[in-house]
Amino acid sequence: MARESEHSFGELNKVEIKDGLFVNGVEISHILKANINMDANNISVVTIEFAANIIGIDKK
Repeated sequence: MARESEHSFGELNKVEIKDGLFVNGVEISHILKANINMDANNISVVTIEFAANIIGIDKK
């Protein structure tokens, strides 16, 4: 991917998109659906559905 994005959800959960999709350091390989839309204020809204066991959410 040409662009890098990062959004943090509190201290435990971290989502990164750089050479793949990672949540809490786990690479997400089962992307079910991805949508990119732009709202009236020219803000991109990215929605990604995926299936994975996430450390800190599903695993401790």
